[in-house]
Amino acid sequence: MGRVAYNHEFGMIKDGKGTVTVEGKTTSLDALRATMQMYGIFGPVPWLFKMIGQIGLVGEMAIFFKWCHDTMRMKQKSFDVVNDTPTDISSWIIKSQNDASDINKRQTQRSIENDSILLILAGSDTTASAITNAIFYLTRNPDCLTKLRTQLEALPDHSLKSLATVRYLDHIINETLRLKPPAIEGLVRETPAGGITVPDDGTFIPGGTMVSIPPWTLHRDKRFWGKDAGEFRPERFEGVDLTSETVPFIPFTRGAYTCPGKQLGYIEMRGVISAVLMNFELSLAEGQGEKDFDEGCMDSFTLANPPLMMELKRREV
Repeated sequence: MGRVAYNHEFGMIKDGKGTVTVEGKTTSLDALRATMQMYGIFGPVPWLFKMIGQIGLVGEMAIFFKWCHDTMRMKQKSFDVVNDTPTDISSWIIKSQNDASDINKRQTQRSIENDSILLILAGSDTTASAITNAIFYLTRNPDCLTKLRTQLEALPDHSLKSLATVRYLDHIINETLRLKPPAIEGLVRETPAGGITVPDDGTFIPGGTMVSIPPWTLHRDKRFWGKDAGEFRPERFEGVDLTSETVPFIPFTRGAYTCPGKQLGYIEMRGVISAVLMNFELSLAEGQGEKDFDEGCMDSFTLANPPLMMELKRREV
């Protein structure tokens, strides 16, 4: 996400440490994820979470947020809104703020700095979580793995354009997102001033009410997905129009506020999953329990997986 968001690599994977340092204070991504579990508990009660932050119980998160804010400020200083052409997400955000004709509709500085958190956290953890779970499910379902690998081997090349034509690859990604949605508890929305009436049963929800539909619950509801709703079966997505409002599938939310990184996420997931399958034979490492991983995920605003230990053997092609 460093290159996509800021045209800059942070080097966290290359150095193998995954640390960030701000004003002499260092935190690791592992420590940040542990702290983020508080989001899963207190996220739906924003005032409570803010209060906890004020008494210093989210120190690791504060360091990370400061690092994100500083990264955006540095981009603002280096990007010339008059002469430079935007080449990444952050520069488009900065240019949009500058070009807004109505000063009252411009993003505030605080809003732009908070966007930097979403760019890095929501744009990386969610995709990594989905890829990890997809590889786990494929390892546990060898028939699905073999079927996908056969279709990938039949491609003339493995460009992003070619990978986008493999429907079964998308079915596997979607089935993974159904069972393990990265935004596990859903995103909160406020009902309009006049309130809304639920079409199916006539329930009225007053205006100004904060509502959310947890994808985890919706995606596993047997009323919509059948008796095997808890099982990994990518074929269930064959012939399904995911743009239809009648399909209860919302890993990226839906409507005007759907995730803007959705297509980028699919591109990344297709590329990484196919590269791993084409180059390696996969198996769970000795001692890695299926149940330990499958049931060990945590709600940390984004889905946090436990470690998945795999054995990879280079394929003989």
